[in-house]
Amino acid sequence: MKKILLRGCAGLLAFLLTAALFLWFHQVFNYKYYDGPSQVAAFYQQPENTVDVLNMGSSRIFMNVNPAVLWETYGIASFDLCAGAQPLWNTYYFLEEALKTQSPRVIVLDTYFACLAEEYSNEVPRDIKSLFPLKLSLTKLRALQASIPTERLGPMGMEFFQYHGRYQELDRNDFTNTQVEYLFAPDNPDILSSWKGYVCNFALTPFEKRTDKVAKTECVELYPKVEEYLRKIIELAQSKNIDVLLVQAPFPDNQHDYPEIMNSVARLAAEYGVPFVDFDASCRDQMDYSTDFADNFHLSPSGAARYSGILGGYLKEHYDLPDRRGEAGYESWDTFAVCYHSRISDQQLHSAWTDLTGYLELLAALPENYEILFSLDGTYADGSVDFATILTPFGISCEGSDAGKWIVHPDGEVSAADEGGVNYPLTIADEDLEIVADAVGIYRDGQPYVKADNGLTVIVYDPNNHSVPDAVRFDASTGFAMVR
Repeated sequence: MKKILLRGCAGLLAFLLTAALFLWFHQVFNYKYYDGPSQVAAFYQQPENTVDVLNMGSSRIFMNVNPAVLWETYGIASFDLCAGAQPLWNTYYFLEEALKTQSPRVIVLDTYFACLAEEYSNEVPRDIKSLFPLKLSLTKLRALQASIPTERLGPMGMEFFQYHGRYQELDRNDFTNTQVEYLFAPDNPDILSSWKGYVCNFALTPFEKRTDKVAKTECVELYPKVEEYLRKIIELAQSKNIDVLLVQAPFPDNQHDYPEIMNSVARLAAEYGVPFVDFDASCRDQMDYSTDFADNFHLSPSGAARYSGILGGYLKEHYDLPDRRGEAGYESWDTFAVCYHSRISDQQLHSAWTDLTGYLELLAALPENYEILFSLDGTYADGSVDFATILTPFGISCEGSDAGKWIVHPDGEVSAADEGGVNYPLTIADEDLEIVADAVGIYRDGQPYVKADNGLTVIVYDPNNHSVPDAVRFDASTGFAMVR
């Protein structure tokens, strides 16, 4: 009896260890795309019943609708829950999953993918982004069945067979369980808990301003499966007493707006008493075509801010939405807004290519939320740059050609170390990184980091996003040209 019990315990332990190993393998090797998996992972971390407006659709939601703008301008607690190129049947199952933990008052659905005219997407990455992030449940099984043809259902249902070969491309983000290429914290995935799904698209494509949009009255019938799931989305929402707003976001040209399809969407919306708002038409005169579009389909951050402000005004005018600013339980929206603004400043800094004086002027003009390491090293005093003057705005005092290092903190306080080795090391650190400057060099996580041999090194740390948006050096040997 004792042997049987021991064998049983050993078998149970082996099972538990195998299960734990498999779960770890699944977490590390599974895809961490920013457009779908990361949104769902963040959504699962939202406190229950805090999302008042659920923004759904494709990248024309998560690159175009910025919840930080809706929050700061109107106090709307919203979330972008969608995936890249997401078909409406996947949007439906995202909604079904969302309603397990949230009770939104309004669902904003971008209708661009009503133009889809196929039974299945037939693109594995698109399927992965819309299916793999969902927790195992009947919802996920039904989503699989709706999304994958029978001959591919087995391999797609067993996710292991899709991602097991990724070992050569694993990086740090895989072990921290998120892909953050386009998010707010490229060095700190923990910020995911406050992220609301919006993706900053920093591409910029200037367009000529649209002066016309051809009005068409013809209707092209929706593909049957598309119509079925558009109806299912509306009917599910209405069964929960949730308002639905169908929208079309602005386009920079007339090539992709499919007016005949949108006429059918508008007709179907009217059948259910649901508004369809063509912001592509109504926003045309308010968009800046030189700065507001990232590409033919997506808005830049400035365009997303403009469109989100207009959308938020419509929501506040037509729906009973509370202003949640200052309300307990909604602090993460404040955090998200702060991280968003920091991300914009980070990009502005990182994308700047200028001379030494111009760079320091730009840095001094940005919001005072950075920790900045300045390091003067070697022989740099050739008379062409007066470092004592250009570092004064940061509260740094230096004389002649003395080497030294300083950390300027967000409150304006300065920690200093000099050539004689006094007050070393200087350290910037959080749970994810450590930057140390001593009398010899500068190190990040124990490894030599960027440093000018004879000149100025500037390393900028963003404590809001727990990231290093910029690290540059200006060396006398190159005429103090900027080097990243």
